[in-house]
Amino acid sequence: TNFLRNINLGEGGTVTVFRTDGTLILRQPMQDEFLGKTFEHLRLFSIPYDEARSGIYETSAIDGVKRFIAYSKLEGFSLLVAAGIPVDSILKDWIGRLKIYSLIAIIAFFALLGFSFLVRRTTMREEKEKSRELFEINQTTLGVGHFAKKCSIIDAGAGTVGRLAIMGAEQQVAQHLADGGGRAVGHHHDAV
Repeated sequence: TNFLRNINLGEGGTVTVFRTDGTLILRQPMQDEFLGKTFEHLRLFSIPYDEARSGIYETSAIDGVKRFIAYSKLEGFSLLVAAGIPVDSILKDWIGRLKIYSLIAIIAFFALLGFSFLVRRTTMREEKEKSRELFEINQTTLGVGHFAKKCSIIDAGAGTVGRLAIMGAEQQVAQHLADGGGRAVGHHHDAV
């Protein structure tokens, strides 16, 4: 009995010793109403022990608490030992861990979502800046190109006008020479 008191199966856990005919001999924690009572209707006593000397199953037949029962038939004795752990206590721990892990996952999800938003916003701002810079470069390049084109047209026009002016001056000189202007130049040359 002292040995069974020292076994800690957690909240609501039980250790029970039965005879193979279904009579309850010992239960920890002990409830006097079960002492000496027969539980041969339990699933535990319908299992052929020569095939399965130990095993696990789920039941709520003894005290109405749903438990996982692990049982073993003691070799050389007509006794069965069964340990029961309430399903709720197992699920309570599992649900507690699930809540913690879920909270961590939700926090991580929102952190990643926020980080993604910041990266997207930064990327969009950089793209806008680059687009604006490219637009300004294109405008400058187009302006310089347009100016260069105008200059080449003016230069080409100036060349033509210049050539026309030179040709006109040559014609005037030729006309002047033809009109006798050459004598004046010549006489002037002779006078010098």
